[in-house]
Amino acid sequence: GDSTEPQGNIRPFGKDEEKALRRVRIAFGGYPAGKYYELEQQEGATVAYDAVRADHATLIDWSDDEIKATVNSLMSTPTEILINSPIGPFLVLSALAIWRDGLDVWGIPPHPGFLALPF
Repeated sequence: GDSTEPQGNIRPFGKDEEKALRRVRIAFGGYPAGKYYELEQQEGATVAYDAVRADHATLIDWSDDEIKATVNSLMSTPTEILINSPIGPFLVLSALAIWRDGLDVWGIPPHPGFLALPF
């Protein structure tokens, strides 16, 4: 098939479904290994998706393919990136270092309050 075609059966969703789908996405994630990720690895996809439907009543009538395709179609929020990804701590620590020391290359001076600290 054409690689530009959407993969799977993305289903429209409301606010309650979106909340459940975002939780499902985190639990299928491998960083850190989530509940459904571990179930899928140990017992297979069918068991993992059955657990999704058991845990999230709003998704009870969704097929495995609909859950997977719709979860994969979700755009990450900035909060999800900072909290639920390996890049989050790097971004936070980099921001603190730039605040503290500045960044000459971009003309960002060190924070004056930090320079006044007695250490």
